[in-house]
Formats: sequence, C-alpha cells, structure tokens
Amino acid sequence: MLQGYVGAITQLAQFVVDKGLEVHSPKFVWTTSAPLPDSQRKLIGKAFNAPVCDQYGSCEVRWIAQQCPECGGLHVNTEHVHIEFVDDNNNPVPKGECGRTLLTNLEDTVFPLIRYENGDRGRWLTGQCACGRTLPMIDSVKGRESESFVLPSGKTINGEFLTTIFDSDPDLVSGFRVVQHRDSSITVEFVPSGDEGKIVGLIRSFAEKIGDEVCVNHKKVESIPHDRGKLRFVIREQ
Repeated sequence: MLQGYVGAITQLAQFVVDKGLEVHSPKFVWTTSAPLPDSQRKLIGKAFNAPVCDQYGSCEVRWIAQQCPECGGLHVNTEHVHIEFVDDNNNPVPKGECGRTLLTNLEDTVFPLIRYENGDRGRWLTGQCACGRTLPMIDSVKGRESESFVLPSGKTINGEFLTTIFDSDPDLVSGFRVVQHRDSSITVEFVPSGDEGKIVGLIRSFAEKIGDEVCVNHKKVESIPHDRGKLRFVIREQ
C-alpha cells in the first residue's frame, strides 16, 4: 500500500509520468487530507498502475470512512463513529442529498465529541459496494462550508459543485483549482493534459451555470501548488 496526502502523492505521480519511470505497483494507493477529483485519481492510477482509494478522517475524529479497491463510495466505520448529514435547520437530509456533516465519536471516553460539526459537506449513498461489505456508504467529500463562494447577490456556490468542473472529462487536466478573488471574480487555474479548447469549453459551461454576476476567467499554469502535502482545490481570498 502507498499512503499519503493527495497533494504529495499527486506530485510524486506527476514526476513518475513526466520522467517515464517504471515503479513497483502496490496493491492500492490510499489518499487522504483533501478531496480526490477524478483527474487526480486517473493520474495517480496511471503512474502506479494500481487502484486509487480515498480515505476520510480528521484530526478530531480519525478513520471515519474509506474506499476499498472497488473504488465505489466510502465504507463508514460505524463501530467507531456515527455520522449525520443535516440541513440548515439540523434536520436529516434524504439519502443522496448533500448536507452539513455531524460526527459523534463512539470511542473517546475522555473527551467525547457528540454531533460535532467539522465544516464538511457530504451525503449518504444507496445500495452496497461490489466488494460485498455491508457497511453503510457515503460519497467522497467534495468540499467544506468554508470553501463555498459567495456572489454579490448573496447566493452561495457550494464547494462540492466547484470541484466537479472537469468530472465529465477528467483526462483533460492533470490538476486544477478555483479561486474567488476579493472583487468576487473567479479564476479557474488548470494544468492541461488534453485539448485546451475542450478545457475552456467546460470552464465556459461552468461560468454559464453561475450566471453573469461575476467574471469567470481561466488561466493555464505549470502546476498547482500544495500546502504541506494538502491540495486546496477551492480558495476564497479574504
């Protein structure tokens, strides 16, 4: 198993691909600390020729959920943690809908956290994984409340939407991030690995969904910087 932060493993995978290196293929790659967009998953899988599995945890509550090599949703460790997804009124949202994440640690008897809101947004998935495990499943975490963009009208664009710009064709980019500047304008930075015309087309489609409240720009870059191994896909300048 190769385990590490998304940003660090992505950087290593890009080096392997750029240099044309042949490396040992682990049974799977296990990433953590940040959302794992399809573009990064494909890059890492290509570099190490192995399934790429997402893992969800936090400093306050560890080992919340993780993918198996089937790479469906994330299996929740229900013997260790209780998860709730709620709306703005703290009511449970239906399965399949995103909500604010509340966590209850079932193991800590010294300083228990009960219905602790960690700032993430997530949702329950229906059905079971092809691996046969019967643990309940959640979708990969797409973003935090703090990573949402606020438009001049007061409308909010959630982080989980901002990380899906290239989901329809993840091979087009090897990295990206979305930045909202202090004047409310938005820039989509991308590292191309495919047709740049198609990349710009997807960014324009994203801009159309937002509307004409703010200017949406695009910028080709050599690489996406990471913060001590963590990739920040959504940044709102303060």
